[in-house]
Amino acid sequence: MCLLCSLPGQVRQKLDEKSIKCIFLGIDPIKNGYRCFDANNEKFYVSRSVKFDEMRNWKKMEFDEEIYLTSGVHQNEEEKKENNGTEQEKQEEKGKQHESDINHETSTLELRRSTRIRKPTERLTYESFIAQHYLFMAKVNEYTEPTDFEDASQKPKWKNAMKEEIDALQKNDTWELVPKMTGQKVIGCKWVYKTKFNSDGTLNRCKARLVAKGYSQTYGIDYDETFSPVAKMASIRVVISLASSLNWTLHQMDVNNAFLNGFLKEEVFMEQPEGFKDSANPEFVCKLKRGLYGLKQAPRTWFERLANYLKIVGFKQSLADASVFIMNGKNDIIIIVLYVDDLIITSSNDGLIYETKMKLSAQFEMKD
Repeated sequence: MCLLCSLPGQVRQKLDEKSIKCIFLGIDPIKNGYRCFDANNEKFYVSRSVKFDEMRNWKKMEFDEEIYLTSGVHQNEEEKKENNGTEQEKQEEKGKQHESDINHETSTLELRRSTRIRKPTERLTYESFIAQHYLFMAKVNEYTEPTDFEDASQKPKWKNAMKEEIDALQKNDTWELVPKMTGQKVIGCKWVYKTKFNSDGTLNRCKARLVAKGYSQTYGIDYDETFSPVAKMASIRVVISLASSLNWTLHQMDVNNAFLNGFLKEEVFMEQPEGFKDSANPEFVCKLKRGLYGLKQAPRTWFERLANYLKIVGFKQSLADASVFIMNGKNDIIIIVLYVDDLIITSSNDGLIYETKMKLSAQFEMKD
């Protein structure tokens, strides 16, 4: 099927066409969009802004016919040149005056003719197109995220990703193994897989996360309060505007495995993760000590942990927005805006920012 594919700004020049004719290859399983193939430039695109031409279907015959018609155009041009040469010979027999006029016209045409060497149009053959399509599909399948643990366990890169997640959980002392008691409520867990890409589309890393099945929790038994404040967008805009007008520097920090930093008040028991059960005690269950992704109270426990720490080091919580923390010094001020696991930091004193970042990094595992 043919379609018009909208080109992103980074792949075209100022006066280039904003869309090109492409061949529809299907839905891309990694990025949200349609896979499009530009046969003229031999390039693949993934775009969400396309316009389908359902009246035209691309076939091998049409593709070969386009090559034939292109070659026919070149043949017609060569025939015209031969005919022009024959006509010129006839005109030379008519007289010197007419010959001088023809030479004058010929010289004028030669002056206007471009000296640029034009390369013949290269058309992608049907066999080459099919080969590139399968290569593209192989690359897509390489980055395709596993649907379950059985699929992920067959691929070394995803096995390593799961091992890294388990190591992080054990490092944070997330749970302890205890015998399963009769009538004890135990929730399940599952692996979630995500392929992370850089801004230029290259592969960043394969990430596996162990998620608790919080939907099976029961209110009053293994969870109570769940509300956790999130910074208002108006607060973020005000802080950025303030830093811009006063020429303050802005910093952003991200907390690694943020929810694992929250301490649980309730007793929550979870099954051992698939593929990493304790060989000595496979029937034991995990008694969670810290918040785990998927738990209903995990966002709240993380926010309470960070808010309490910021208050200890001298920050005060804003009355207008609970996710904004301010510390006033003698001559300086520092502001922190918390959005789940991202922190926006700005201050009138860069030294105060550096000192605060060192304190946060000593308490939590951060990315600056």
